[in-house]
Amino acid sequence: MRRYRGQRSFATCTISLREAKAVAKLTRSKLNDVVMTISAGALRRYLETTDALPDGPLIAAVPVSLRKAGNSDMNNQVTAMLCNLATDIADPIRQLEAIVASSTDSKKRLEDIRDVIRTDMTWLGAPIIITGLARLMGQAKLAEQLPAIVNVLISNVPGPRETLYCAGARMINYFPVSIPSNGSVLNITVQSYLDNLDFGLIACRTAVPDIEKLVDFLIDEFGRLKKAASGGEPKVKKDRNKGSERRPTVGLNCSRWSVSDRRVIASATAHERSK
Repeated sequence: MRRYRGQRSFATCTISLREAKAVAKLTRSKLNDVVMTISAGALRRYLETTDALPDGPLIAAVPVSLRKAGNSDMNNQVTAMLCNLATDIADPIRQLEAIVASSTDSKKRLEDIRDVIRTDMTWLGAPIIITGLARLMGQAKLAEQLPAIVNVLISNVPGPRETLYCAGARMINYFPVSIPSNGSVLNITVQSYLDNLDFGLIACRTAVPDIEKLVDFLIDEFGRLKKAASGGEPKVKKDRNKGSERRPTVGLNCSRWSVSDRRVIASATAHERSK
């Protein structure tokens, strides 16, 4: 029986948006596929260290917008598709290819039923019903007894490309903090900001006791995928005008924040510990 508790752990890291897009271009995939691949690789590594890697692949729930072009209705128009994370594949390129195939198939299936998915749920009193059902699930501990539909939620949210300020202070990172749902043990949300892809991970502490290690694996897997996409160690190109070396399009270094300050850990009980 799975044991879920209310305590949560939170961790962050940052990778280069420019380099992630370069990997997507080299592999003829999309940015979201790259995000899911490095997340899948990190999960595989984490489960291997705990001797808990299943034979079959993990399944991710990925939010998808249903809003059509030109639609400005003031309501949420979003659903979720299921994606095979191919965590049973060790090679990053083969894993990426499997994820692309799975997400493409899920998007096609979703497109076939897009017009029959209800988006205006307020007419059913959905907020009240959903809140009641969530409370019932928690009290009856149904999440611990029912089979899990998905293993992780992965969301990639486009953010502002211009610098933001708060009271005159420049905002350096835009780390997202998502709300874990009943039965969910891990949420990986990515927010783009400037040339950053800022990751925010929130997890059930009993299910993912070492979230810091998972963050380390995210950084490592991004490096592995970049190297594989480049066909090995990337060559340093010469600037013809200046005759000096310049950074390759897909390098082996992450952004400065993911190297020098790669982790920002905030435990849900850190405040209580300091008392």
